[in-house]
Amino acid sequence: MELEATLLSVFIMYLACGFLAGALIGCIGIGGVVLVPLLVYFGGVDIKLAISAAMFAYIISGLVGTFIYAQSKSIQWSMALILFIGAAPGALLGSWLVAVIHADYLKALIGVLAVLSGVQTLRGGVKADHINTPTLANIPLIGIGTITGVLSSLTGTGGPLVLVPLLMWLRLPV
Repeated sequence: MELEATLLSVFIMYLACGFLAGALIGCIGIGGVVLVPLLVYFGGVDIKLAISAAMFAYIISGLVGTFIYAQSKSIQWSMALILFIGAAPGALLGSWLVAVIHADYLKALIGVLAVLSGVQTLRGGVKADHINTPTLANIPLIGIGTITGVLSSLTGTGGPLVLVPLLMWLRLPV
């Protein structure tokens, strides 16, 4: 009976962590950065396991978000495809790096990435000017996708934490 109560409380705690991260992702697009630290510091989960669990969890939220944004026609599919061409191999590399990098370095990287992303987001972007909106050629977009794939899978923070501030910095449509 005690084991069942412990398992139930752990399940509820993990569910709460996922709900909080999911709510932040849904509200502002960046929320995945809290999931790994919540699992590590409040759930006592090994950071490498927390990263892989978070990345798996983003599959569902990513599919739901894609569906909703696609319905509102706010996805520029040509740009998304080019970013994906870089992000897929980048995510593979980042996942491999998780296995070889010491846990303390991963924790530091997550902290630094969260702070840099927050600073860039707080700085704000320029107002959208659809007439003069800059665009990038395919090669730089593939590079941005690769950077996003590596950093998001290396930290378990999800792509938006990296991609949104990068797009804002480049003054591209977010």
